[in-house]
Amino acid sequence: MLVGSPVPPACGIGSNASRAEKGEPLRATKIVLFGGAIPDDEMEQVKAATRKTEGFKEDEVTWVRITREELEKITWPPTPEAVVTVLKGKLVDLGLFQGEVR
Repeated sequence: MLVGSPVPPACGIGSNASRAEKGEPLRATKIVLFGGAIPDDEMEQVKAATRKTEGFKEDEVTWVRITREELEKITWPPTPEAVVTVLKGKLVDLGLFQGEVR
């Protein structure tokens, strides 16, 4: 998935799910999102293992983490809307999203 080879989502949701159903080309992973409950060392293990994968291009994947503290600034317990707001803000900061962040 992280070497530019697109895969249809196992859950059947997401942008590649509808593309797969229509026979359209699938998109490769561009962003990996970690929740704040993932310990730093596990996040680094995932990154390290991915870097060892043949064909992986570091500059084509963005690693993003959303923490509990960031969500608590908006609402607690977290809602899907709060997660989207934090994620969009991070993507704007990275220059990867253009649009309104609510």
